[in-house]
Amino acid sequence: MSEIILAQADFTIPAPRQNQSTSEPPAARQGDNDTPATKAQTMPTVEGSLTVNLLPGPVSNTQIVVGAGLFIVLLAIFFAVKIAVTRGLQGRYVAPGAASETGWLLFAWLSVTSLFLIVAFVGNLWAEYVVTAPAALLSLILLLLFVRKRSVALKTHR
Repeated sequence: MSEIILAQADFTIPAPRQNQSTSEPPAARQGDNDTPATKAQTMPTVEGSLTVNLLPGPVSNTQIVVGAGLFIVLLAIFFAVKIAVTRGLQGRYVAPGAASETGWLLFAWLSVTSLFLIVAFVGNLWAEYVVTAPAALLSLILLLLFVRKRSVALKTHR
């Protein structure tokens, strides 16, 4: 095998410069005619970074793929349930449009709720109220819309 030589093997970072001698009075160190470049050099710098970690623990790619696969399988099941609910309502002589809207609201409620549950399980976000509170609120709103739409749909007849 041949030896790999890096192009920057001889690169070194110089040591930080020491401040000017402290024997000079402060007025001698800072003149009135400082240029912006010298003012920028004398200004203190704050180094640091702000990191935002939304996931409390590491999430592997395998967990993400399994969660996505499970969500797709659940979507297929929920679609079959949507069709069954729509046909069941139409069997009770509900107007087709109202029955279809009720089925789609059920599908939306089931899919959104399962998505949030899968994300909370995979990402271990059960204790993160920033995630669970809006998810629970959206799920509750969709459930109430479904129940309301179903009761209105049962009052319509063909």
